[in-house]
Amino acid sequence: MTWKLRLLLIGVTLLLACNIALIFLKSDKISRTYYIDEWTAVKKQDLLETMPAKGVLAPKEEHHLYYENTTGTFKGFLVEKGDEVQPGTGLFEYSPDDIALTKENFQIEKEKLEREQTSIESHIRDLESMQRTLALTPAEEDEPNPNAYMIQTVERDIAEKELQVSRLESEIQKYEDLMDAADESLSNLTVESEVEGTVKSIKNDLTNPVVTIISNEQKVEGFLQSRKFIKRQKE
Repeated sequence: MTWKLRLLLIGVTLLLACNIALIFLKSDKISRTYYIDEWTAVKKQDLLETMPAKGVLAPKEEHHLYYENTTGTFKGFLVEKGDEVQPGTGLFEYSPDDIALTKENFQIEKEKLEREQTSIESHIRDLESMQRTLALTPAEEDEPNPNAYMIQTVERDIAEKELQVSRLESEIQKYEDLMDAADESLSNLTVESEVEGTVKSIKNDLTNPVVTIISNEQKVEGFLQSRKFIKRQKE
């Protein structure tokens, strides 16, 4: 028997002797039975990984209102910075003076064109009457109407005048549309808020956007540091 085997047998014998001594010695008796006094119900829930980061509260939305100088002359603001607004609250308004004056000029031009149209239509009726008279002039048997050339000339004049009337009608319709647009502008002189919020800023120098409204609903803005995960592959 080799010395390595002898050492192994001695070690095993000592281990067994120690275990037997621990089990049967009354002074060092080990308790091998455990009793559970309290029970906890098993719960199922998601695990969340939190990443602390710095952030600030900011308005969820911003709404900008613009001044259009083509709509009219600016009259004044109806709110101040910090005011609470609701949908339909007036923010600023245009002056009706320039729009009313523009509409009046459109009306003058329209009436001028209508008078010109009436005059040309009266001239057309005179030419048509002349044409009928020339057509009734008696002619000798088997001879053309001696006024045939005159009749053709009158027909060309009538066609030309009718073309002028058509152009005038288009111009009159254009001014009527412009007047309707002026009426609509007069009815929309006040620019109203479409949202609920707070007036953040007002530009008294009329640089756009002249009014900025921030929503009362807020959001958190901040930066989260991304994590990189490296997957090691076995070679």
